[in-house]
Amino acid sequence: MTMAYIWSAHGGITQLDCPCGDWGMMPGIMTWWWVPMALLSVVFFVVILIILFWVLGKLYPSGRQSHSSSTALEVLKERLARGEITEEEYRRLKKILEE
Repeated sequence: MTMAYIWSAHGGITQLDCPCGDWGMMPGIMTWWWVPMALLSVVFFVVILIILFWVLGKLYPSGRQSHSSSTALEVLKERLARGEITEEEYRRLKKILEE
């Protein structure tokens, strides 16, 4: 039988008989059990953060939108407003785009 000792509030150290054989106090296991638990906790929170950022990215897309999302006519209007093309070129290109 394995003997276990605990601190008793009534009388200091108390000796207990443990009928569980060598499974009573396992000093080898008790020294490292927290390592896999800590790693699993970190992995769990990283996965939760990845899912959270993915969901928030889908719900609130950033203001960085590519020009491909703009229609060709909007781009043409912007180019006219910036003075990159003349009004004559604008009309010609607009007519081509509307066909």
